[in-house]
Amino acid sequence: MKDFKSTTHLVLACALVLATSVTVEAGQRTDAFVVVSTTSRVASGSMGSARQSSGTVQSIGCSVVYPPNLPQWGSCVATNSAGTSATCAFSGNEYWHLLSTLGDDAYITFKWDASGNCTSLEIRNYSYYMPKPS
Repeated sequence: MKDFKSTTHLVLACALVLATSVTVEAGQRTDAFVVVSTTSRVASGSMGSARQSSGTVQSIGCSVVYPPNLPQWGSCVATNSAGTSATCAFSGNEYWHLLSTLGDDAYITFKWDASGNCTSLEIRNYSYYMPKPS
């Protein structure tokens, strides 16, 4: 009976040490808050990080419009935490296939020319970008 008690105490002590010293990891996470450079004409950021930012102005996203019997068009818009905004527009189907891959928590980068036309669009869907709040 004595051996059982000491074994039980040893097992409980080991379990207590393990329970208090184990670090739980949930995978890599990256904050990618919205950045807008009007000088370089580039905006980027993660939609999830923008949603989880402490302020109320950060946002980033793109949309496509399909009016009946008219050409399709779309735009991308971003606003950083300071309230600096950027917008670019496009027409036709040059970005439609890319935008169809846009996930809820995607990272978006877009560039524009002096006329406000989109010149580049990149969408990244990686698990390490901050998810939207649940």
